[in-house]
Amino acid sequence: MLSIHPGATETPVWDGSGVPSERLMRADSVARAVVGLTLLDANTVAETITLRPGPGDL
Repeated sequence: MLSIHPGATETPVWDGSGVPSERLMRADSVARAVVGLTLLDANTVAETITLRPGPGDL
């Protein structure tokens, strides 16, 4: 079981919020992280992953 907790990600839900896009993670970056985690060898377990924007939480 893999539980991924992405922070603020640049998606339409943020449109009109006034939050600059530089403060949000790019959706493709989150997607690449998820794909990478699913490609781990069977002897490696990722259980809980928290992804946060580089500039810090909102």
